[in-house]
Amino acid sequence: MLPHVDASMIGIDFPESITEEQFREVGSLIAGVQRSLPWYWGDWLAFASQSATRAGRNARMHIDDGPALYHLAEELSHLSYQTLRNYKSVCEAIPLYRRKYSLSFTHHQIVANIPDPAEQDNWLDEAEKKGWSVSELRMAIRLAYRTEEPVEGRDDGSRRSQILREMESLASLLKKERVEDLPPATQDVWMEQLKPIVATYEILCELRE
Repeated sequence: MLPHVDASMIGIDFPESITEEQFREVGSLIAGVQRSLPWYWGDWLAFASQSATRAGRNARMHIDDGPALYHLAEELSHLSYQTLRNYKSVCEAIPLYRRKYSLSFTHHQIVANIPDPAEQDNWLDEAEKKGWSVSELRMAIRLAYRTEEPVEGRDDGSRRSQILREMESLASLLKKERVEDLPPATQDVWMEQLKPIVATYEILCELRE
């Protein structure tokens, strides 16, 4: 399963003779498997669903896309039903040929709920080209669609912590963006959304004088 070591389902026994290069190779392989697991489970479930709706295409597949399948997946993966459902929905929304190797599963998850596949691809292309983190991609989409997470009803500390996280993500995103390249319609949206931030900045400057 892994080179240079004695690996089993319950652990890894490292030989004393292992070199640093070999040690790093094992770590890279572990990271690759971990990164791929959401895709593997999602595609596994999606394939079962497709096979169930295309009866006769594969006579050797007799798996019903129902509770029994998810019960089996939960037993095998030790993941929750909701997590597995989420993996499957992302894989169905973004098939293999449209996925970006350089982006994480979570990047794809963020755009999976966008109805238009072409628009999904545009966001993934932008994230890949500009090296956006997950939070930066989420913020860019939020700005584009002019949506915000509700903060009403939270205590002051929780609300302010959320605002700080959002501002940090926005600041990181804006540093990488060439605003002069934005189309006029997008510029209008950004200007409208940034007004409260500019106003808050001006108030803070006055308070510090």
